[in-house]
Amino acid sequence: MLNRKKNRQRRIIAKALRGWYGPEFAEKEMSAYPGDGVKLSSIVDGLLSKMFSGDELVLMELKEKWTEIAGVQIAGISRPVSIRDNLLCVEVDHSLWLRELMGPTKGLLIKNINDFCGAETCREIRFVPVGRYSRTDSTKKEGEGEE
Repeated sequence: MLNRKKNRQRRIIAKALRGWYGPEFAEKEMSAYPGDGVKLSSIVDGLLSKMFSGDELVLMELKEKWTEIAGVQIAGISRPVSIRDNLLCVEVDHSLWLRELMGPTKGLLIKNINDFCGAETCREIRFVPVGRYSRTDSTKKEGEGEE
């Protein structure tokens, strides 16, 4: 509805300018009356939301910011591999780190994730050994790709 109103106003202005300046100069004068600009970020966000699910977008953001979220040491031995229904799976390089991360560090990671990505992005973290998830199938839903 709003676009119709703007288009109608634009046609009225174009008609008035053609009357004042003639058809040959009206186009040049129309460039002085551009429409409202649209932020590129809003266009990109709209495209991404159509291309990827919400969980996939969150996972991309987590992978991008993992060093900031987890810290250099933890990010060096772990990586987020999937997220579904607010459950984040994090691949860990060594079993000793698996046990270490299940302590108080786990709660701190959940807090940091929610601070970076928005409240209630992550409610639980499951730490898994390296190789449990393949890199290419990390966001695949259960049952997809099976025959």
